[in-house]
Amino acid sequence: MGKLILALVLCLSGCLTPRYESGLFQGPLPMATLARDGDIGIDTFGFLTWQARLPSGLRIAVEQAPTRGMVGVVLTVGAGSMRDPTGKEGLAHYVEHLGFRARFGGGPAVSVRLTAAGAMYNAATTLDDTTYYEFAPEAALPDLLQLAAQRLAAPMEGVEESPAAVELAIVRNELRQRNETGVYGQVAGWLNAALFPPDHAYARAVAGSHESLDRLTLADARAFVQQHYKAANITMLVIGDFNDAKVNALMAALPPALFGDRAKPIDPTPSPILKMPAMPPAAPAGGVHRHETSVSHPEIWIGWTLPSAYGIAGPQVKLTTTSIVEETLKHALRKVDAVTSVSTLPFRSRFATVYACQIVLSDPALRDKVKDLAIKVLSQLWLSSGGVPGHARPNQIGWRQRSLAKVIFSAESYRARALERAAFLHVTGDRGTYDKALGDALAMRMDQITPFARKYFAPERARVLYLDPMPLDKRPAPGAVGLAGKQASVDTSNPAMDGQVKTGHQESVRDW
Repeated sequence: MGKLILALVLCLSGCLTPRYESGLFQGPLPMATLARDGDIGIDTFGFLTWQARLPSGLRIAVEQAPTRGMVGVVLTVGAGSMRDPTGKEGLAHYVEHLGFRARFGGGPAVSVRLTAAGAMYNAATTLDDTTYYEFAPEAALPDLLQLAAQRLAAPMEGVEESPAAVELAIVRNELRQRNETGVYGQVAGWLNAALFPPDHAYARAVAGSHESLDRLTLADARAFVQQHYKAANITMLVIGDFNDAKVNALMAALPPALFGDRAKPIDPTPSPILKMPAMPPAAPAGGVHRHETSVSHPEIWIGWTLPSAYGIAGPQVKLTTTSIVEETLKHALRKVDAVTSVSTLPFRSRFATVYACQIVLSDPALRDKVKDLAIKVLSQLWLSSGGVPGHARPNQIGWRQRSLAKVIFSAESYRARALERAAFLHVTGDRGTYDKALGDALAMRMDQITPFARKYFAPERARVLYLDPMPLDKRPAPGAVGLAGKQASVDTSNPAMDGQVKTGHQESVRDW
């Protein structure tokens, strides 16, 4: 195919010259190829990005990228499960589901409109935020922008009691069954409770509990969006093959609800970068936490808390949580006959990252042995004197090179990059922090990675869940299903969306 062009931006301090487009957007000039100490020989260049803060309070950014005639719109609302009222945990996730039931102006449901537009779409709820994203042919951009404006103005319009009850059943089913990420809603909550102090905002399940879901009403959902779905609490990223003229045309065509009062001055400057804590809060006492649930086979879940992926330690977080870690762990456990599957998953939140390892077993008698081996592998993987137990010491430079390759390829897809850039934009207020994180990751040396791994992946910092299969006669009957299958998700390997509760509405066969 010729030379592979990798779509990376290295917006490092002093490397970019800002400019302004028609007084609306702040944007960079393309960056020259950069060579680095210990570089792996990758050519990099910059995409143009613009950013503005509209009079309505909405922060909007545009990325110019070769999208082959497609466009994407990512809308992030700063209201995740942390904003759930006490006793009504799971409300933010329920609101996200109901958003696809909305019928603006008496028209078809949002899901029907998106399908008619030829869009690939989905949504996700995290502890901090709720994100809606759609990718469609460029001709659908006016419709996508209009939908974003309607979500901002009246996100629950046209939602009635009957479909709301169906969505509540779907949310309940996602709590006890696997969602698109392969994670049970209950398990994520149990892991958070084991990793964060009881009074911490992250010591909860995004999907709530069956008891809290029993208390949710459509009126609760309406009150939630009334409080949180406001322009000043929302960011929007648009990605497509735009030039200056198209960007200005896009701005001129924004629906009034997005733009707000045009008499107010536009603020083109990014907000100050948030200061992220370097160390996550101390976890509760260690030990194994045992739960009986609807698993088919015994499972082990091991978790660590790492710093925020959006802060100063973000490059180390990114490099030490790539799929290379999962591949290595699978290799180390391949000779244990009781191990049937191994997977790893980072749950990224604003102020901390949870790194989780799931191991499925056929024989629970070997659970302690497998748990100890997995913790040893993960705690020693990045240490210069470590390696995989029972195997030759790995080439540490090779580990770094392979992880860098994973980082690069994860950024190459414009869809995956849009989701991660949108997350950085929303958390930090600056489109350039995503680019800087990529550049810093590429420049990361082993003497910067090893101390990080030694500190955060220490065995004593691991917390463990043992899940046992619930007797068949005690298992709840399967409920309503809101998942459309993995074919409906958008880049499920994308780091920006890992560990989030995805609804999977796309390609649903239900008549809404």
